[in-house]
Amino acid sequence: GAEAVVVQECWSDEQARFVGELTELRLGRNARLHWIVLQSYGAGTSVAVRQRLELGFGAELVHSSLHLGGRTVQVRQEARLAGEGASIDTLAAARGDGAQHFDFWLEARHEAPSSRSKMDYAFVMAEKSRGVFNGLVEVQKGAVDCESSQRSKSLLLGAGTVHSIPKLIIKTDAVKASHGASVSSVSDEQLHYLQSRGIPRAEAERMI
Repeated sequence: GAEAVVVQECWSDEQARFVGELTELRLGRNARLHWIVLQSYGAGTSVAVRQRLELGFGAELVHSSLHLGGRTVQVRQEARLAGEGASIDTLAAARGDGAQHFDFWLEARHEAPSSRSKMDYAFVMAEKSRGVFNGLVEVQKGAVDCESSQRSKSLLLGAGTVHSIPKLIIKTDAVKASHGASVSSVSDEQLHYLQSRGIPRAEAERMI
């Protein structure tokens, strides 16, 4: 029944740095946690993050993250929904410039009935920046009445690229599971609207 909000802020200067982070999180019966990550590392920082999450009976986790900085950012998240009715929402956004690289690998393993998982990622990649969304949801045998969804939305500016790879492994019946990915560039109509009001193209792209 415990409840908490944790705000994690990550920052570094512009020099060459390496950050390694390992987080192990266990939520007990009916515990609730909102975990917020604000990441604005310097341009020379390489980041490797490992997260191991375990949710018990009725536990709820909302993990919200915003990634703006870093040279290369790699996040590996493994979540076990071990208790009946456990729930995890993973919501994130990444904004890339230059040669930045964001690499997100997420795994949600449903081991108990009536558990729920959601992965919702948004990318805005400009210049030669790159983004990767690699999501896996596994519903094990006997974990009936589960719900899961994966969604990746990407907006490309210039030569930016995004690779979206959502995957499902379903080993039982009576589940709801969905995945989807969309990639688009800035709409010419939106750009024209802003430019017709005196806003330069580069600024208009940043606004959109």
